Amino acid sequence: MSFFSCTNYREIIRFQLKEHSPKRGFQSTLAKFLGCSPSFLSQVLKDKVHLTPDQAALFCDFWKLNQLECDFFLNLVNLERASTVELQAKIAKWIDALRSKGQKQGFHSQTERSIPLEGDAVQYWSAWHYPAVYEGISHAIFKTREDIAERFSLPMATVDQILSKLKSFGMIEEKNRIWKATNKNFYETDDVALTKLFHDEIHRHSLEKYDAPQDEDLHYVQVAGIAKSEIPELKQMILDLINRQRLKMKRSGDQELVCFSYHLFKM
Repeated sequence: MSFFSCTNYREIIRFQLKEHSPKRGFQSTLAKFLGCSPSFLSQVLKDKVHLTPDQAALFCDFWKLNQLECDFFLNLVNLERASTVELQAKIAKWIDALRSKGQKQGFHSQTERSIPLEGDAVQYWSAWHYPAVYEGISHAIFKTREDIAERFSLPMATVDQILSKLKSFGMIEEKNRIWKATNKNFYETDDVALTKLFHDEIHRHSLEKYDAPQDEDLHYVQVAGIAKSEIPELKQMILDLINRQRLKMKRSGDQELVCFSYHLFKM
């Protein structure tokens, strides 16, 4: 089976999962990126519910499909969601044309796209505690497993699992029961899928913190009208704040572990 030989969009999802993500738990990673539960995605694969158009578009982003592949997949989704015979017939013709063109061009391999959607990077960015523990260790806020367990109220078994995973990534090392950071890290990523995974995870965790705020916490969100001419200035103010924040992070002194999250977009 090839990408363009698939007759419905569920076959493409199965094809992608089977061909390019052999590791356990990858279906859950995909579900998280689509903004749904793993059980919902399972229902989709069983033909009991459909992906929404938005989720279909996110699927294309997740796998970094090219325009032809995206059009093919989205039309397969639209075909099953179409409510009239006339619309189904039109979409079916578009699909046939896209399939013919795609089979002539051939489906480029996942390796050629160099998508870091499996392995260390995915695991690191899909859960807040990996960056949090790593940053805490790299700034000597955490030195022992007990420090981490106390700070995050985590079972020791969970802490050991996190430390073991970070060690397997090559990011930390232990000497005399003291953990220290190495030179390897996943500080930033330009990959759309990984970035969205991390944003979703941080947003989820921020809501948890919102329910149990501490004195120095700040949670603020506003929808507001603003002069169009002032938007670039507001954006620059935020960028300047981020740059000042980065400079301060390099200074010595007592360290604390915090999370910054900024969003500015047109509604």
